[in-house]
Amino acid sequence: MVVGVLVFLVAAAGSVSGAPDPLNTWHIRTNTFEFSRCLAVGNGVVVAGTSSKRILSSRDGQIWASHDLSTNRLPQRSSWGVAYGNGRFVAVGPGSGFAVSTDGETWTDVETPRSWDAYDLLFAQGLFVAVGGTSGPGGPQTGAAIWTSPDGLTWTMAPGFPRPGFLFRSVASGNGRFLAVSPGNLLMTSSNGLGWSEQSVAPSDIPYDVSFGNGLFLGLGSASAASSTDGLHWVRGGAYGSSNFELTGVTFSGGLFFVGAPGRFLATSTDGAVWVPRLLPDGDATFAVASSIEFNSRIVVGGSSLLQSDPIRPAAPLILVQPSDRLLRLGGSYLNSVEAESPLPVRYQWRRDGQDLPGATNATVRIEDVPFGLAGVHQVVVSSDGGSITSAPALVTVAQPPTILVQPVGQMTVAGGQASFSVAVEGTRPLSFRWRQNGTTRQTVIGEATVSFLTVTNVQADSTINVVVSNIVAGSGLLSRTVSLQVVPDTDGDGIPDAYETAHGLDPLNPLDATLDAD
Repeated sequence: MVVGVLVFLVAAAGSVSGAPDPLNTWHIRTNTFEFSRCLAVGNGVVVAGTSSKRILSSRDGQIWASHDLSTNRLPQRSSWGVAYGNGRFVAVGPGSGFAVSTDGETWTDVETPRSWDAYDLLFAQGLFVAVGGTSGPGGPQTGAAIWTSPDGLTWTMAPGFPRPGFLFRSVASGNGRFLAVSPGNLLMTSSNGLGWSEQSVAPSDIPYDVSFGNGLFLGLGSASAASSTDGLHWVRGGAYGSSNFELTGVTFSGGLFFVGAPGRFLATSTDGAVWVPRLLPDGDATFAVASSIEFNSRIVVGGSSLLQSDPIRPAAPLILVQPSDRLLRLGGSYLNSVEAESPLPVRYQWRRDGQDLPGATNATVRIEDVPFGLAGVHQVVVSSDGGSITSAPALVTVAQPPTILVQPVGQMTVAGGQASFSVAVEGTRPLSFRWRQNGTTRQTVIGEATVSFLTVTNVQADSTINVVVSNIVAGSGLLSRTVSLQVVPDTDGDGIPDAYETAHGLDPLNPLDATLDAD
């Protein structure tokens, strides 16, 4: 075995032009005190597994949402390994079985034996491969195990497992080979992830964590790293300036290996031999590397926090503030905005239902005299010479306030009689009709109808009637005209007003003429 010395490139790395190195500028995106052990990207979403029963997801690497993985069967489910493949995220954890998701936000439990304790997971060669161990119900571990699945739903234990007395902690794939390691005592390889062979490797050469990139396997031991092209023959680097601390993880993304140590540093390397120390953000001195991934041309690093770098190459802008849903009044004003971050000049194009809005080419869109046709799903395409990104959708609703087409009409009735009033309107539904008598609400009707009625029974005295019509944009509502409800004399009590009887040749003193044809 060739022994090498791990060298620090002490000078801060930067571009040839002297521009700041983006990997020396890190932004703390979460500080949840849940160790982020793994990262995966798919369907425009980045997912971070944690040591707790939650998983985190983000669509930009900046804003993260937390999702509970616990189930009735697995109330303490954790996610020590996450991978994406064949249109699906898969999460695994010790004592937690498997969970799957298509969007990284809604997770479904996959029924597996409770004794399956998976610690790491990857997707390669069209196959999910999980490594860990098995245990009896509530008992000690009984052996190292490897499971495979083409879809994350149906899992099979590889032949020859479990292996008593061992426990796999890490798995990697590269150069046509899978590599699974049980620290200090077992290293196994496979060409397809299905059939596995034990390799004769010195225990001191078996890493506890392994990753693959730039044509190399990089294995991590206590305070040192070793590289290999085949996973069998290792070239060891020296200690990271001291042998009194333990490195926390090795991971590969954006063309670089990342390692770190609690309270010490973050470092990167292209080959595992020469390392560049990186500046950590203030307030994150306890950072520990566990995983990293390239997402939206930035590096996201997981550990005691989730960090996001500046763009590592000309990149699409990062949207910091998304456009918002809007409820608009027909003929009113529309205002919406987006806030984006980019080192390059930024261009904007607002769209409605996938079609460009003419002239809407600024971070803020303003439209006066809003028409019905503005309603729809609004998004803005934010672009630069590094690429483009489309904002989250914002629902824009255009509503017409109510207009009264037919006003209520005044009515007359005899004492004890009844009278009916009506109103007809147009406007965005649902509509609310609040009928009032002498200023006091008598009846409220809410629904899809554009015509409303009020019937007043057993009328005893004169009063006034009006109706307040409102909808989603009407505010306090539209008041109809006020009309009168008048009680008129009926001397003989036959239900016909005296004035009517006199006008039609009837006797207002004779109740028997109420049945005559003349009425």
